[in-house]
Amino acid sequence: MSDLDTLRDVLKQEAIVPITQDKHGKNVIILKEPACDKHDGYAITIHQIPSDIITIKADLFPAPKHVFTSKNGSCKRADFIMISEQKVIFIELKNGKGDSEAGIIQQFKGAQCVLDYCRSIAKYFWNTPKLLNKHQHRFVSIRDISVSKKMNLSKQNNLHDQPERMLKITSPHHVSFQRISC
Repeated sequence: MSDLDTLRDVLKQEAIVPITQDKHGKNVIILKEPACDKHDGYAITIHQIPSDIITIKADLFPAPKHVFTSKNGSCKRADFIMISEQKVIFIELKNGKGDSEAGIIQQFKGAQCVLDYCRSIAKYFWNTPKLLNKHQHRFVSIRDISVSKKMNLSKQNNLHDQPERMLKITSPHHVSFQRISC
């Protein structure tokens, strides 16, 4: 069984963002943040999605506030974890300016813990000890989603393979899987 097949078996369907098609029949994933007391709901579409991908709604994993002190952001997590055959992409969406960069880094680290928990479940209950061991990690912060202007990418020379070196996208118009996964 492939890593993605194992994840599909481990996770409930409600925890996975479905792949849909745009008006041209191309695969897309629509990442949605529901309305809450802090903001109205918003969404972003990721284009050129491979058909063999799983996107986990990491926010569905309850914050472990009853177990941990939440010091240093230990109860935070990013919004989505997108997993392909080779990459794991952690995605945090912000409608406006949102949290500080330090807060977003904490959210990415919390999402890594959610993924580690999924790996542990697969290891101990599905007998797959090497699930996602060879996958490369990417970290993407997408801000100002509801602002309609030209997309801005952060100027960075480093690969966005650490939370502290996240790819920053502001005012997104057209975001492709290839851009966030490279």
